[in-house]
Parts: sequence; structure tokens; C-alpha cells
Amino acid sequence: MLRIWTAGLLVAAALATPAWAQPGNRPSAPSKPPFPAVELPEKARGQRAIDLLGGPASAPSLTASGSLAPLDQTFTLHSRPGSKRTIYLNFKGATLTNTAWNTSTSPTITALPFDTDGVPYSFSTAELERIQYIWQRVAEDFAPFDVDVTPEVPSSDRLTRSSTSDDIYGTTVLITKRTFYECSCGGVAYFGVFDNTSDYYKTALVFYDMLGSGNEKYVAEAASHEAGHNVGLHHDGTSTQGYYTGHGSGATGWAPIMGVGYYQSLV
Repeated sequence: MLRIWTAGLLVAAALATPAWAQPGNRPSAPSKPPFPAVELPEKARGQRAIDLLGGPASAPSLTASGSLAPLDQTFTLHSRPGSKRTIYLNFKGATLTNTAWNTSTSPTITALPFDTDGVPYSFSTAELERIQYIWQRVAEDFAPFDVDVTPEVPSSDRLTRSSTSDDIYGTTVLITKRTFYECSCGGVAYFGVFDNTSDYYKTALVFYDMLGSGNEKYVAEAASHEAGHNVGLHHDGTSTQGYYTGHGSGATGWAPIMGVGYYQSLV
């Protein structure tokens, strides 16, 4: 049976070396800023209220309705176009060089694209539909925040932070096959690197072949989880579990995104 736990990596404050995240060694959480005052321009409920909170972005309506965009628009979807922050869901594969995943014996890594039909670098109708549904789930997870979740290849300046004064940047979640990284995991990422001025640690990895052969929900949960590590979230666990699997069942059963959300309807 395939293990589908996601693996989170921490980047130590003083040493840029990864270590397994453990519930017992988390640093103290930074103080939170006051919750912002929110005033809607009109009384509203349901989807209308969500739309008003979401501002001008129109793409999130797909996540609310569960409908699909025309398939030829799959790689142009954006959850919040115009945001200064980006989470790029890369389903197309990549060549990795000068990243934390490269080694002296693997200076160049060919990361394969998302592929469920055995025909890589070509996306079937079923694959495009699944990509859209995965995007919808991840976009919904990040909907409360001013960040654009997209499967469209961004220009480099949308991801790379050139300096601490550069306020336009993001990260990549590479959804690929586990051919170059040794673990029995569904994904791996570095912690707290989203606003780094280097891309060295930024790419998070999700191994779809370890996630029910590309199961829509499993891949989406792993993508949100690993992106969560990039933006600074630790694992949600208990005194006996590194990853909390949640509780309840059916429509109201829930689990935390930074725990194990695969088996519950609500995360």
C-alpha cells in the first residue's frame, strides 16, 4: 500500500539545511497583527458575501460552483489575478538546477509532468479536468488571502523576489513524479521561504504517483500542505501524532490542512 503522508521540511534559522518537522521543536509563534476591520458595501450572505470579500477576482466563482472552465483555458486560470503574491501550481514538469533539491551527483533534475494516462507532455481531457479540480481545491484553501493560485506559467518577476523592497513574489508547487527524491511521502517543502530573496529553497514538491496515482483530492491536499510550509506553517499534530488526521465523518468530518486532510471532506 502506498503511503500518502506528506513530508514537511524545516529550514533552520542559522543553517540552510533541511530537518524533519517535529511537533515538539516548533519555535514560538510570532505575535499576530490585529484582525483587519471588514466592512461590506452592502448586506449580503452566501456566495454574494464571499464575492464582496474577494474583491475583483472572478475566477474563484469556479471553486464555489464546482464547474469547469473550457478545457483550453486550463493553464490560464487564476484565483486572484492582479495579486502581488503567487502560488504557481506547475503540472507541466521542470528542469531543476541550482535548487536545494539538486546535489553534486544531480546538478540537473528533469522533473516529469503530471501524467495519469502514460502519455507525458500531452494532456488528455481527463487530465485537464483533474488539473482544474485540483486547482479549484487549492485556490479555495488560499481564498482568504491576497494570493493568486494559478497553473499558468508566471513571468519570473512574479515569483522571484529581487530584494527586500520587492513586494511582488511567490513560490512554485511542482506536481511531479517521484523519480529523483527518496522518501515514502506525498510531498516535501522548505519552511518559511515564501518571501526569500533567493529561489534556492522555494520550489515545493508534490509526488502525484504517491497520491493515489494522481487522485484529485490527495494531490490538492498535498499541494496546499506543502505551499503552507513555504509560507511558514508547521504541522498540526497532537502529543501522540505528528500529523493530526482529524475527527468526525461525512460532510462535517474535518482535518487540518497541515495535518492529514486526505480522508475528510472538510479541511
